[in-house]
Amino acid sequence: MELEPAVAPRIDIGKLPYFNGFPYLATRLASAVYHIRLLPSEWSRDAQWDFAQRQAGANGLPVCLVRDAERGEFFDPETGSTQIAGIPRAGILPPGELVAVEGIPETPELRARAEALREYQRERNGPGTVGVIGDWKKGGRRATPEERERLREPQAGGLPAGLARCPECGEWKGECLDTLVPEVPWVVRVSCRCENRNRCAGCGGLLGERKLNSNEYSEADGKIWHCGGAVALAHRCPSC
Repeated sequence: MELEPAVAPRIDIGKLPYFNGFPYLATRLASAVYHIRLLPSEWSRDAQWDFAQRQAGANGLPVCLVRDAERGEFFDPETGSTQIAGIPRAGILPPGELVAVEGIPETPELRARAEALREYQRERNGPGTVGVIGDWKKGGRRATPEERERLREPQAGGLPAGLARCPECGEWKGECLDTLVPEVPWVVRVSCRCENRNRCAGCGGLLGERKLNSNEYSEADGKIWHCGGAVALAHRCPSC
């Protein structure tokens, strides 16, 4: 019998809490997991947007410039796309820092907002929430009937259909059916090491061993494993 993925209850997004210490930059580390960088209120909108784009470009992660509670300005460095939408709400704000793309002078006003942010983090990150940093969907989607037929039979040696070796690093990449819950026909993308472009804005080093929010095929156990984006907060520049 084919299992159905769990369906989350409907939530009125507009009623969820949010951090109101505007302006700030919210970097999306994973699904509902954000890093917040406070920005000087005296900066113009153009200066804030320039900072947002440069930070996103350095980290290779999508960001949202939040100037008020009405709308957020989103930028995805992978696609170069921009979007106006509602601001991030009620996400997990784990401890840790992403190095800023440029130094931000500390002022009494910024220090006060920083304390308000720490208090908000304490409220949001109750017991057991900070550890919930993965994406059970692995960035995937339900397989279409055509995909289920095309990908259901493994290749030689049990290798999932749809994967091929990268000619550069030799690791597997492509799209295939998830291996951890085979009863659910779920298509996920597998990335090789060559696709890791998530770098620190300070030292330029990689933020993780693999691309953040990506999936890896392990030849050791024949499973697909997910690399959550919040591991970026564990990065330390060599000079520190």
